[in-house]
Formats: sequence, structure tokens, C-alpha cells
Amino acid sequence: METFRYSRWDDTQDPFRIDPDDLLNELADDLMEHGDMKAALRSLMRRGMRGRMGSGFEGIREMIQRLKQQSQQRLERYAPDSVLDDLKRRLEKILRRERSTLQRQARDAKAGKSPRKEASKKLKFLGN
Repeated sequence: METFRYSRWDDTQDPFRIDPDDLLNELADDLMEHGDMKAALRSLMRRGMRGRMGSGFEGIREMIQRLKQQSQQRLERYAPDSVLDDLKRRLEKILRRERSTLQRQARDAKAGKSPRKEASKKLKFLGN
């Protein structure tokens, strides 16, 4: 996990911390191959770089991959189907409990233990 430390700006901070030698080393191969500084910079931005002293930056490819992973994790976590499935399971559990209670009350009513004939009607309404 990456941690951050915040402090007041005093013009001594280097927000990018990229070592110039590392940057030139990264650009050199592409620059020699293509002879075009813009193409070399585009390539560097796509792939990113890691310097010797921990300097560098994430490339566009890495950013896209990370965003895809985060998006997939959110979809899995907050997928409407999973939320609806959970609600369905809860409702089914409640219905089972209600049916069980109504069945017991209906048996008691038939045995003369309880004057509640409404239990039989409710049970029929719930489909049992």
C-alpha cells in the first residue's frame, strides 16, 4: 500500500522525483531507433519508467490495467445481480419461517388447540 506525507510547499520539493540520467537512459533506445523525440516520449508515457533511486512514473498501460481491475472489483462487489440474489435469499428465508409458523398454527387449530382458523387461510394464500 502506498503512503503519502503532506507538508507545506516551500519550493524545495520535487513533485516528480525523476532522475535526469534515468530519464535519458529510458529515452535513448527509442530515440536512437526512431530518431524522433515525440515518438520516444510517447513510448515512454505508454510504458512508464522505474529509475534506480525509486524515481519514475506509472505508464498509461499500467494505469489502464489498474483501472480495469478496480472496475472489475467494483462490478463484482456491487453487481445488481448479487444484490438481488441476496434480497431473494432473505425473502425466501422469511417466507419459509412464515410458512412454518402458519403450518404449526393450522395444525394447532385443527387439533382444537387454537381457535385461529385464519392460519389456514394465510397458509393457502402463501401457496402451501
